[in-house]
Amino acid sequence: RTRAVKNVRRHACSSIIKMCRDYPQLVLPNFDMLYKHVKQLLCNELLLTQMEKCALMEALVLISNQFKNYERQRSFLEELMAPVASLWLSDEMSRMLSCPEAFISYVGADKVINDPVLEDPSGLNRSR
Repeated sequence: RTRAVKNVRRHACSSIIKMCRDYPQLVLPNFDMLYKHVKQLLCNELLLTQMEKCALMEALVLISNQFKNYERQRSFLEELMAPVASLWLSDEMSRMLSCPEAFISYVGADKVINDPVLEDPSGLNRSR
């Protein structure tokens, strides 16, 4: 993606969050449609950056604050956070967080990058 495209996408994410923060009652009637589209986007790892995923999730949470129904919001938040919770509660993460050396190795801070053009094997781990 070009720098201009990244800037437009970042600005769009910011605008969505501001709209959901400042006018959630206007977005609430379309929550189900928005949530369905966000779920479709989140299914494909390559469509969104981590920042974009977090921004869309934040927007949904801001809207969900208007549910005025604890059970509905709890259910929504459990569903939304299930993939993240399973990743963070996995055995791999437990091993990675067990000691500083394992963490440093997991994020690739102990490796020297000789060719910046090549794909960074630890990049995905750092993005988590």
